[in-house]
Amino acid sequence: MIKIIDFAIKKAKTTLLIAFMVIIAGSYARQEIPIAASPNVQLPFITVSVFLDGASPSDTSRLIARPIENRLKTITGVKSIRSTSSLSFARVFLEFEVGFDMDQALVDVKQGVEEIKYQLPLEAEDPQIQEYTESSFPVMNISIVGGSSVRQKVFLCQRTKRQD
Repeated sequence: MIKIIDFAIKKAKTTLLIAFMVIIAGSYARQEIPIAASPNVQLPFITVSVFLDGASPSDTSRLIARPIENRLKTITGVKSIRSTSSLSFARVFLEFEVGFDMDQALVDVKQGVEEIKYQLPLEAEDPQIQEYTESSFPVMNISIVGGSSVRQKVFLCQRTKRQD
């Protein structure tokens, strides 16, 4: 490290020339490289959600999630498929291979859901298909901590949202 500093001090003109070249190269690269404030990043995720009022988690798993999983796992490009079932609700989460055409994947998922829809309970709402984008995730999460009551914290959050 000391040798580098000694060289820089002894060869001041060379050091300044190198620094000047780095500045010019950086300025050129800054102009040539495109920069987007909000780049369009396509995430390889699609979810299928179905609401069935009053159904237990085991019922939503058996009556909704499994049939949808079995049909959608045959779609080309699917890397993994997972589902979650809760009270009155089931969600199937599909992850596709990176670089796979997500427009085609969305069409395939919609077609697969339309094919399986007749096997779902009649009381179930229509399946909701959602493709994940970078705007699907919040930019910021804010937590309010303090000694006040939950009611006051909720009021403060709602008041803050209205001001935006």
